[in-house]
Amino acid sequence: MRILLATDGSPQAKGAEVLAEWLAYKLSAKLLLLYVRDVRLLRGLEPLDLGALTIPVPVYRQELEKVLTLKGESILERLRKSAQEAV
Repeated sequence: MRILLATDGSPQAKGAEVLAEWLAYKLSAKLLLLYVRDVRLLRGLEPLDLGALTIPVPVYRQELEKVLTLKGESILERLRKSAQEAV
């Protein structure tokens, strides 16, 4: 049996993380972890279009992608360690 946990690391997702770990432990299931990025953060960096006027917004897309990747890796590592400690 497998349980898939998709998380963005938000405070709201923490409850799902705890429940998924508990269920995996109780059911002797394999816990699969998936980090989900909020694409709205990346879309916010696109030029602001006001019809006749377009305002260029400085594009920091690569830097933001790096930060989101590091955040995801740290969340998945935290969950991996937590799940291993529960076993």
